[in-house]
Amino acid sequence: MKISKRLKKCADYVLPNSIVADVGTDHALLPIYLIENNIASKVIASDVCKGPLKMALKNVKQNNLEDKIEIILSDGIEHLNNVVDTLIISGMGGKLIATILTHENINKFKRLILQPNVASNILRIHLQEIGFKIIYEEMIYEKESYYEILVCEKGEMNLSEREIFFGPIIINNKTKNFINHYQNELNKYENIIKNVPFDDENYYKLKSRISLISND
Repeated sequence: MKISKRLKKCADYVLPNSIVADVGTDHALLPIYLIENNIASKVIASDVCKGPLKMALKNVKQNNLEDKIEIILSDGIEHLNNVVDTLIISGMGGKLIATILTHENINKFKRLILQPNVASNILRIHLQEIGFKIIYEEMIYEKESYYEILVCEKGEMNLSEREIFFGPIIINNKTKNFINHYQNELNKYENIIKNVPFDDENYYKLKSRISLISND
């Protein structure tokens, strides 16, 4: 099963023989990859949309993996009554991922592999509040977009403003992707602020963000 670089990177952080829940599975490409490559022993794949789930079930059947991959209609993790140790959520906004993680079932997981498309700062704050620590972060580039991947396990964090914004791990490992991404962000904010009046509250928010990136 061929998958995107983004999903492949998520799979790289799944520990061998894990029981995985893939929330927002879409067509179940990641679960199939995890099973076919002997990474996970079982995957529960869920999505809120019936259309993608129908295709997911078709893909699972075509690969004869019905005994290894369970397809479930759900919009979060409340459906997880089985034993699971790893949660993957990719391709959603950080705020939505944080909302999903508010359910009490979050305590079932030993490892979280999260790939927010936006608002990773909101997600980091929430992880800190629910008792999960970021143990690894990576930024990848695919199809003209930058994606952050957060790997988390149970533990405490006390993040600074810079660590919340950039990430506590990735800030100390400024890769080419990291530098290029934040240079693009800086250029974007500097162009936006030119058209924002000084007395607009958004002006000071933009000024603060520009300062944070410029001083890093």
